[in-house]
Amino acid sequence: MDVGTLLDRRRRPRRTVPADQDRILDKLDEIVSSPWRDPPDYGEPLQNGPYKKIRVGGFRLSVSFRQDDGRLVVARIKRRGGAYTADD
Repeated sequence: MDVGTLLDRRRRPRRTVPADQDRILDKLDEIVSSPWRDPPDYGEPLQNGPYKKIRVGGFRLSVSFRQDDGRLVVARIKRRGGAYTADD
């Protein structure tokens, strides 16, 4: 039996189209290269967690900003409708 048939369809990750991927990458490039704002200023704090959210079109990114080594870490990318569910 194929592993894919064992998975519940609602729980499968949806694939993003290249245009959405480009939009997300462009936004992340904008954040890290902005001369006007520090990268942590772009994120809104999520409740009860170490991450901040960044909105990109219909997607929500859970990110953390590592000041010590200057990294932006993307923990999760989800579509807006399922971004803030109990499994977070």
